[in-house]
Amino acid sequence: MSWLAPLLCFSLIYRSFQKPLAAPFGWRGCFLLAAVVWGVLAALGTEILSLCHAFTFGYVLVFWILASGLAGFIVWKNNRREKPPALAFPKTFSGLDYAFLGSLAFILLIVALTALSSVPNNWDSLTYHMGRVVHWAQNNSVVHYPTHIMRQLWKAPWAEFTITHFYILAGSDRLANLVQWFSMLGSWIGVSLLAAQLGADRRGQLITTLAAATLPMGILQGSSTQNDYVTAFWLICFVNFILFFKTQNTDANLKKWTPLIVSAAGASLGLGILTKEITYIYALPFLFWFAFLLLKNCRRDSVKYGVLFFAILLILNAGHYQRNFGLYKKILAPTPDAADLRAAVFTPTALLSNVVRNIGSQLSTPFPAMNAAVDRAVENLHTRLRIDLTDPATTFGEYKFQIPNNPFHEDNAGNAVYILLSFACVILFLKQKLLAKKKNTPPGFCDTTKYFVSVTAAFLLLSFLFKWQPWGSRLLLPLNILYAPFIGLVLNRIKNENILWTVSFLLFLLSLPWIFYNEAHPLVGKKNSFNTERREQYFTNNPGFGYSYQQTAKAIRSRGCTDIGLFWSENSWEYPWWPLLAGDRKIRIEHVNIQNISAALPYPAGTFTPCAVIDDNSVESYKMQVGANTYVR
Repeated sequence: MSWLAPLLCFSLIYRSFQKPLAAPFGWRGCFLLAAVVWGVLAALGTEILSLCHAFTFGYVLVFWILASGLAGFIVWKNNRREKPPALAFPKTFSGLDYAFLGSLAFILLIVALTALSSVPNNWDSLTYHMGRVVHWAQNNSVVHYPTHIMRQLWKAPWAEFTITHFYILAGSDRLANLVQWFSMLGSWIGVSLLAAQLGADRRGQLITTLAAATLPMGILQGSSTQNDYVTAFWLICFVNFILFFKTQNTDANLKKWTPLIVSAAGASLGLGILTKEITYIYALPFLFWFAFLLLKNCRRDSVKYGVLFFAILLILNAGHYQRNFGLYKKILAPTPDAADLRAAVFTPTALLSNVVRNIGSQLSTPFPAMNAAVDRAVENLHTRLRIDLTDPATTFGEYKFQIPNNPFHEDNAGNAVYILLSFACVILFLKQKLLAKKKNTPPGFCDTTKYFVSVTAAFLLLSFLFKWQPWGSRLLLPLNILYAPFIGLVLNRIKNENILWTVSFLLFLLSLPWIFYNEAHPLVGKKNSFNTERREQYFTNNPGFGYSYQQTAKAIRSRGCTDIGLFWSENSWEYPWWPLLAGDRKIRIEHVNIQNISAALPYPAGTFTPCAVIDDNSVESYKMQVGANTYVR
């Protein structure tokens, strides 16, 4: 039960904020603040323990116990004289409100069940998300190590930092999917708070949350070890603290907490950047908004607060920047990887092409005929505009735009209903804006416009700076979540409750297939997460891989070999070897005969001589030389 220590720490941090901060921030603001503090602890704790090669079960447990003790002391100190305020919920709910809450609870519980009953098994997780987790646990440090899979090194690591804490404390990957699940829950809370800060009433906040919760891509990713939902959560925290900062200029309760708000904003953005590099792009329009507010509201203190903001951001990322710069002389992606993703031409036609394809990828449905119609529409538009649909300057690899035929997979699922609803809300918003007279403009209308423009600008920046990618639908999850408050605010101004009932019912009803049939983690069907052994679940997405992996692992175990070398390719699955080879014994797996820049790095766990080497059929010879030893097939 040692894995409960980080959860206890979070609950105590939240509790410590309740008494002093409940009035200015509300329970949702306190939740976000607690999450940010917990995230900072996870990041800094990982870095500090890694410096001493103490990223081990004992030290990780002691770290969270000490953090919990400190938070508990603050709670005790705050409560000596007066108990913190209890959560205040409205005493009256309408039938529609209960329907909203019931739908949200249902989705949350089913996705949690999916996360707990399934193993991490999407391609990226088996290649580098979980691959780096097990290497860090083995090395007792997050220091860079020799590897064929360079993404295990240079990719932003916060989500995997957190997974590693639970992996070490639980002794397995059983809790690995819960990091995304918790981020999903936090994002729901965060978008409802965003809607409230932008002027939505309770109904609008519930609509916002339901819109975010029923995103097919979000439902699927909520039970995975991808990091797009984690990224979304930190971005939502960042934008919420920007709006708190805006409000503090006119709210006496918030005014005295300005340093805390700025610190939380810097930490939120820092954690987002430490989770996924695309945060730089998505946060940029909001960062300009924040800078404008800083200069407007805190002219004398703007420099001081600006330094505080960026200092926290840089401190959180300093360790990862240092490791990358030490190896690559760059703090972000190595040049070959960056060139594959970055657009090579920046023109209006290139932007239009990527915008159309990015939106098109969101229109995936379970109906092949509808998908084919979208494919034809995108191709015809490119033909009429004389734009090459597969231009390598704007397209990743040699992929032609085509909606995948696996709409229930977390790598490719679209959000067709949500996108169509978003477009309808844009039209409705423009109509509302034209009809609203200046003297009676609805509360929050101007901020809603700024918010919508900021999210849209982030989408345009992505389409302008990066090539279209066939798996781009999942990259858009943070932006889709950020659009939810806009949808809630627009629908909130509709007085006809029948329309709201209809929209809400359709959102929930049409999300059910993705709730129950996650292609990677199915809850129903002949082979599902309940009747399939965990070792077989690793190969759900590619069943043909399972036999060779399991037979090879069986042969190595039968020889008593515990030091295994990997001669592997950049995009091959490493992680399944770890649970298959380990069982109830301690093993060591290292990459050998590496031919990239990481080959110069020492093995953090000391010298290594394998008793067996696994290659992914990239070696034609029946012999392989590793160091002074020769290995024969």
